[in-house]
Amino acid sequence: MLGSLRWLRTAVLVFACGGAAAEAGTITVGSGGITTIQQAIDAALANADTADTINIPSGVYTESLYISLTGTPTQASLALQRSGKGQVQIVGTAVDKNAIRIQDARGITLKNVVVKSFSATDGDEPAVEIGGVTSNIVLDGVNGVAGDDVGVVVSGTTTSGVLLKKCDFSGMTKVAFSIDGNAHTLDACVADNVGNNAFLLSATSTNCSLTNCSSDALMASDLTHPGLFTIRGTGHRLEKCTVKASASHGFFFEGAAHRAVKCVAQDCDVGFIALGVQVSLETCTSRQNTYGFQGGAEGGVILGGTYSDNTVHGVELTQSGMSVRTATINANLGQGIRVVSGVERSALVGNKFKTNGGDAIQVLGDNNWLEANKATGDSFVNLGTQNAGRANKVSGAGQSNDFP
Repeated sequence: MLGSLRWLRTAVLVFACGGAAAEAGTITVGSGGITTIQQAIDAALANADTADTINIPSGVYTESLYISLTGTPTQASLALQRSGKGQVQIVGTAVDKNAIRIQDARGITLKNVVVKSFSATDGDEPAVEIGGVTSNIVLDGVNGVAGDDVGVVVSGTTTSGVLLKKCDFSGMTKVAFSIDGNAHTLDACVADNVGNNAFLLSATSTNCSLTNCSSDALMASDLTHPGLFTIRGTGHRLEKCTVKASASHGFFFEGAAHRAVKCVAQDCDVGFIALGVQVSLETCTSRQNTYGFQGGAEGGVILGGTYSDNTVHGVELTQSGMSVRTATINANLGQGIRVVSGVERSALVGNKFKTNGGDAIQVLGDNNWLEANKATGDSFVNLGTQNAGRANKVSGAGQSNDFP
């Protein structure tokens, strides 16, 4: 009886796969009659409920790869990876443009390959495009080629759980990483010297995590792509991300409820900007920018961190309801913190100031609160009405010792 069952299962697999038993295993491009990567993908996806690996020897492969589980049996997992030494480069074709397109799939991993979209005059085609009802996709060590238009696009709100790890898409003429969907993770990704955006999260993206990501030297910018990190959508978290030498803003926040922890902005226009967006900046550093921080929102907070050596103001609050607490604000050429006219309900608590070119705190708006701020050589200036405070201290000749 047991032998009969084994025969029956084998027979079903042979029937389903056209004569080849479906077993988890390894397919190597260039052997066993498999001459292209796409042939290897098709052979692997023909196997139902298996975990397959495709090994790709070094070389340049001019083919647009398409991975989809639509109309096929359930695939347990599929990994495509470089085998041996040397570089594997996949270049898209004139017909399909993308190097790799993943649509309506899950459990797909790409590792240690270089990708480039087809160089066409219509442009804007990403090297890698991920869309549809897609989840659990991993790009590990997948890198782009400088001069390509767009690196990776994760499109559509039905994508979830994509992991981009140690991917480098520097030198893109437009956008390196364009992300939509839910709960994606970008870890240690790099996008230097890009045309518009390094990292662009869409207005419909939610709950994504960016950790140890970096970008240096933005070539140009426009109103659609205002910063190296343009963070839209809801509920994103950035940790230990770094921007440097941006011709525009470093971190630009829109949407709601974002959080940045231990992030660094240097040599940008505005290091961190959040206009009407509830953002929490925790122990972040903004130095040698034009403005360290600009913006504000009801419930937003700057907690700790350093805002120093900026050529105008360390922190400029332009909208009501923002808190700045326990930050260190030093050596800015303008004001340490400037609360503009019309801004109310700001809470400035426990901050430390030293040798700013203007005042430690200059308040032009009304109904703001200062508490336990300490300044060396800078003053607290109240030019609004109904502002109040307590236990603020200034040391230095000719300075007042409290506020208002």
